Amino acid sequence: MSAWSPVGRWEMGLLDSADWTAEWITSSILAARAAAPLPIFAKRFTVPPARRIGQARLYVSGLGLYEARLNGHKVGVDVLVPSITDYRKRALYNTHDVADHLQTGDNVVGLLVGNGFFNVPEREGRYWESVTWKNGVADGETVRLSGEPKVIAQLEIRYDDGSVQRVSSDATWRAEEGPIEFSGYYGGEDYDARRLRPGWDEPAGDHSRWRHAAVAPDIPAALSAQFEPAVVEAERLRAVEMTEPEPGIYVFDFGTSAVGWPEIEVEGPAGTLVTLYPGWYLDNGRVDQNGMLGWVPNVVVADHYTLAGHGIEVWHPRFTYHGFRYLEVHGLPSRPLISSVTGIVVRAATGATAEFECSSRLLNAIDRIADRSMRSAMLAPTRGNHRFRRSTIDRPERKVCNLPDRVRSMDIYPMSYYRIVDESPHRTR
Repeated sequence: MSAWSPVGRWEMGLLDSADWTAEWITSSILAARAAAPLPIFAKRFTVPPARRIGQARLYVSGLGLYEARLNGHKVGVDVLVPSITDYRKRALYNTHDVADHLQTGDNVVGLLVGNGFFNVPEREGRYWESVTWKNGVADGETVRLSGEPKVIAQLEIRYDDGSVQRVSSDATWRAEEGPIEFSGYYGGEDYDARRLRPGWDEPAGDHSRWRHAAVAPDIPAALSAQFEPAVVEAERLRAVEMTEPEPGIYVFDFGTSAVGWPEIEVEGPAGTLVTLYPGWYLDNGRVDQNGMLGWVPNVVVADHYTLAGHGIEVWHPRFTYHGFRYLEVHGLPSRPLISSVTGIVVRAATGATAEFECSSRLLNAIDRIADRSMRSAMLAPTRGNHRFRRSTIDRPERKVCNLPDRVRSMDIYPMSYYRIVDESPHRTR
């Protein structure tokens, strides 16, 4: 007889709507100002000094995306959360262990929001794609969704004496216009660092002039726990070459194609506008975005960062992602170092059900590329997989790496469950 196994532990999430004391909240002015910056939210609360915390969980969701912060720190390692669903039917919530972020006395929980696919802004000159959902079955009418970004958060602190303290989003939370002035899942992000007040997500922050949040009415989406793998920062790439094809325009080459964000380190006067253009290709030394835009005319994918003017500033976008090997940078106040930019690779943290290795270095490299490509493609609904399948299945004499075969080596069932239940999304313009 074998020895006893270690004790296993598990816990339940919020299974029923009655378990939620929190309400969906939004900004109270976005409806009147369509071009208003995206809001940020904050709530101050107190942890009594006489009690000892046994467990603390933050349950949070967003329509479309959010980033949670507690006492000045980002909560969780996942990014671009929650995952995309049919927002008419379902929104996914994430559960975070935040006991280590709490402190005796004053605490502040903060939330930033991004549009995601829930609200797709059409800004002149910026590339955009929307997700439409089947209204019925088969190839019936599709419905494009949009609306003001919203969040819901419920912090549950369980003390050793058995008592529970809940901090739930409602109209007592404070809201303010945040630093993100534009957020498009594919079009990029505009961030004005001058708008963000230092310490806004810390107990020392001043929220006295912030307005109250508005409770969002009539949210049809049911809340379900997200159990698919998180999207995470998987790798950081250093630039291998920097060129200056024209005065003041710098192009960085990361040496490999990736999906994620560019990160910049810059110092300069307040109000300086730095523009980032990611891309797969170069044309006469400049970034050429034609292939990544689907040949849509007169639009670009770009990130804009406006400096606060407080020494060295480090920034990357939060609520967008790009495919790129090259990064073209405009507006820098001085010539940069090659180390001034970093490529942050993000991808789904899917588990492996099988591995491949053989004596051929070429085939091993092809397998690694296919694995990285698939994990990158899992960030959002993609329309490119059918082209790959046709090229590998319908023409077996040219078959090198079959996408369905590669998928079978990944644990993707959790990623497909809700999309099967709620019908599949389709990207359109």
